Amino acid sequence: MRNSKCQLIILNKIYIIFFLISCFRPYNEQLIAPKKNNYWDIAYMYKESYSSPFYCFNFKQNGECFYYYYKIDSISKVRLLYDFEDVIVPNTWKIYNNNTIQIQGVIYNIKLITEKQMILVNQKFSKDSLHLVPSKVETSKMK
Repeated sequence: MRNSKCQLIILNKIYIIFFLISCFRPYNEQLIAPKKNNYWDIAYMYKESYSSPFYCFNFKQNGECFYYYYKIDSISKVRLLYDFEDVIVPNTWKIYNNNTIQIQGVIYNIKLITEKQMILVNQKFSKDSLHLVPSKVETSKMK
């Protein structure tokens, strides 16, 4: 009888530990979709710095992901949702095993994720890589 009580107590503790672990979002997910700025500009790896990004991703905490382009003129800066026309693109993102991320249906290996940058390499086409940096673009109008 004493053994069964001990086993039951141990099982309950294990259950509580797994429950608590499942309540926390993985660290990489917290970096990608923070509560404040979850827009990541596409920077080009061959440039040391970039002045005006042209495209960005918006990663939401609920797993949604949207692709935008910037329309910048002398009067305003606008972030517009990219129209893929007749191509159906899933507006989702998800991390697998902390080393792989799927963004809008494309799977990338994670080379680096920090608060300042993400370096991702396409699993199928290794020359297709993304270098993302947190957006610093102040838009005057959002669409």
